[in-house]
Amino acid sequence: MNNIERRDRELPYIADREVLEEYRACRRLLHRLNHTDLADFAALKAIVKELLGKSENAVINPPFFCDYGFHIEVGKNFYANYNCTIIDVAKVVIGDNCLMGPNAAIYTAGHPLHPAARNSLYEYGIGVTIGDNVWIGGGAIVVNKIDGIDVNFTGDFNTLIVRNQDESGSVAAITSILSQVHINVANMSVNRHRRGGDALMVIETDQHIKPRQVEFLSELPGILSVTYYDKEDDEDGAGFDEGNL
Repeated sequence: MNNIERRDRELPYIADREVLEEYRACRRLLHRLNHTDLADFAALKAIVKELLGKSENAVINPPFFCDYGFHIEVGKNFYANYNCTIIDVAKVVIGDNCLMGPNAAIYTAGHPLHPAARNSLYEYGIGVTIGDNVWIGGGAIVVNKIDGIDVNFTGDFNTLIVRNQDESGSVAAITSILSQVHINVANMSVNRHRRGGDALMVIETDQHIKPRQVEFLSELPGILSVTYYDKEDDEDGAGFDEGNL
């Protein structure tokens, strides 16, 4: 099985020469789309029709970005506003009458969380399916799996993604420390393949979390890795010191 076949079956693959050639073909189409006269609606719609795997009366306002294009299938009357991104390593299926606001993004790509596995250059994609009449608001980020585990993560909040051993105390340790340093949990989910295996906590917070805080959390017993998505642009003064615990 070659790497294109592995990618399309949602198996780990390496972006070899054949994969990159498909990637280059998409970039050529994107260059045409993103450099076409914005007032030439007919030309824009024709390029969108050529770019996407399936569409009917789709409108995309450039600039737009994707990896392959042919993995994206949209229903009737799809509309994507300026600067949207769909990372279509795996298939993205979107229903009828769906809208994407400016700067919205859909990610299907994933990389191993453990550094040794990630450095092997293997990556993977897990498909995303969106139903009819959905509006993805401006700036929203949509993913549905991380490291092969189902998650719910939109990018609307500062977000901790904690990979941990599925054992008693791991969740309580993280949330207890966040509480002690006055970081409020807005949303939280715990996801796992199976009982006793690896699990993922997705913790969305109202406050900014500093790098040293993330580092300290990653060193707790039972925690395998911590990744932090920072939506904040500035420091909010939230303190974290091991001596305060």
